[in-house]
Amino acid sequence: MPSIKYLLDIGGETKKLEMYRTQKEFENYANAVIKQARFILEEEGKNASGNLSKSMNHSFQIDDKQFVLSFDFDGAPYWDFVESGVRGAVSEKKAPDSPFKFGSGTGEKGKLVPAIDRWTVVKPIKAVRDAKGRFIPRKELVRKIAINVYRHGIKPTPFIRPTMRILFKKYKSKIEEAMASDIWHFYKKELPTNFEIVITL
Repeated sequence: MPSIKYLLDIGGETKKLEMYRTQKEFENYANAVIKQARFILEEEGKNASGNLSKSMNHSFQIDDKQFVLSFDFDGAPYWDFVESGVRGAVSEKKAPDSPFKFGSGTGEKGKLVPAIDRWTVVKPIKAVRDAKGRFIPRKELVRKIAINVYRHGIKPTPFIRPTMRILFKKYKSKIEEAMASDIWHFYKKELPTNFEIVITL
C-alpha cells in the first residue's frame, strides 16, 4: 500500500512531507470499520460462505492534491445488494429505498437461482414438505425460494456505510491530531527557527 507523502517546494527546494502518523490513524479507523462490518454480517446471518466478509479490505489512492481511503470488496461485487437490499418485482416493502429492483432489466440475468443454489449448499436448510406431506427436492426448493426472492425482494443489511459514519466520529479527533503533528514536525525540521503555525481542520 502506498504511503501518504507529498513533495513541497520551500524556498526553491523540494521537501518531502511524510504523513505517517496520519496514515497510522486512518489504518486504525479502516481496520475498526472492517472488524465491525464483519461482526454485523455474522450477527445478521449474512456470512454463510464467508466470501463477503473475507473480501473486505481498504486501500489508499494518493495524488499530488489529495488522498482517498477506499473500502473494497474484491470478489464480492454483490456487496451493495446486501447493504442496500433489493426491491421485489411485485412488492417493495422489504427494501423501499433501495436503488436496486428485480425485474428492472438493469442487472445480470440468470444469476439469482445459481446464487441461491450455492447458498443452500453452504448453509443447508431443513427439509421442507409440500401440502401433501411429501419432501420437496432441493432443486425445486431452490426454484421456489428464488421466485419468492424475485417477487418480494431482499431486506437491506446496512453493514458498511453506517459503520463508516459512526466510527469516523470516534476517530476524527485522532486523525486531526495526527495530521497536525505530521505537519508540525515537518516544519519544525525544515524551518528550525522560531515560528508559529495555525492549523484549521
